Amino acid sequence: MIFHQLLNEESGCLSYLIGCGEAGRAVVVDPGRDRVDEYVRLARKKGLRITQIVETHTHADHISGNRDLAAVTKASIALHRSTKAVFEHATVQDGDEIVVGNVVLKVLHTPGHTPDSLCLLVTDGARASEPWFVLTGDTMFIGDVGRPDLGGAEAAGQLWESLQSSLLRLDDTVEIYPAHGAGSLCGRAMSSKTASTIGFERRFNPALRARSKAEFVDLLMAGLPPKPPSFQTIVGKNLGTLPLELPKPRPYTAREAWEAVSAGGACVLDLRDPATYGDGHVPGALNVWIESPQFGDRVGWFATDGAPLILLTHTPSDIDRALRALARVGVDQV
Repeated sequence: MIFHQLLNEESGCLSYLIGCGEAGRAVVVDPGRDRVDEYVRLARKKGLRITQIVETHTHADHISGNRDLAAVTKASIALHRSTKAVFEHATVQDGDEIVVGNVVLKVLHTPGHTPDSLCLLVTDGARASEPWFVLTGDTMFIGDVGRPDLGGAEAAGQLWESLQSSLLRLDDTVEIYPAHGAGSLCGRAMSSKTASTIGFERRFNPALRARSKAEFVDLLMAGLPPKPPSFQTIVGKNLGTLPLELPKPRPYTAREAWEAVSAGGACVLDLRDPATYGDGHVPGALNVWIESPQFGDRVGWFATDGAPLILLTHTPSDIDRALRALARVGVDQV
């Protein structure tokens, strides 16, 4: 089996390429919109053809790259059958198996974080008949579990049932690979580690210490962080109910920028460091340094949703970096 975990350090998002060298095929799980070229290059380097794309759930913190990757590779997209996505896709359900040569990915439906959440229990037939690891999506993290934002206490109860009936029944030696690590908005106490085991989490994960479903629900609902302002926009784009767009920026003169801001609606996003911004800046400009942690998420929090952004920087390469980071969180009006 060929296995690669790809980490976006800025957002904490984790995606996966799993393939079989003998079959020459691979599946990509939870692709990011800003990493499509990387998946293609990696597969080519390993002599693999990406034939399938699987989403563990409808993401609410970033834009998926599933349709962009499918357009490049002609791979099919698989979602759980409870999804409300309106773009072309195949559906899977609990117990289905995705076979890639010697590698089998068994679908475990684990609603809670979202109704369409699933995990993938992976077995390498060339190694052993027992499962090697499980891709847990946003159902279980290292040191935490997923937020029940879409369904509140009822969803938290579903998450408890999913954990008890699916993941915690696995052997302690089964490895865990989640869809997010530290830096993500999808959990509260995620570890900076990007892998663990069922046994380690069973023993040390604070969210799994609850003795009952009621205690678990109370624990999960207490002090839940606020949803990002762009939550609904990102979900809509990932379902296909809102259009995916690519920014088409052009240079603005100082006068054009001033007129756009004066007319209302547009916002100047200053990418320079805080000290330079403090020395002098456009009145009313929003300062989010391009080097700041979670740059895209920060802009999503503070910029008015849907407002056109005018980027200001003294380094041209910052523009490309900013566009990729903003596209990842659904900020396309640049």
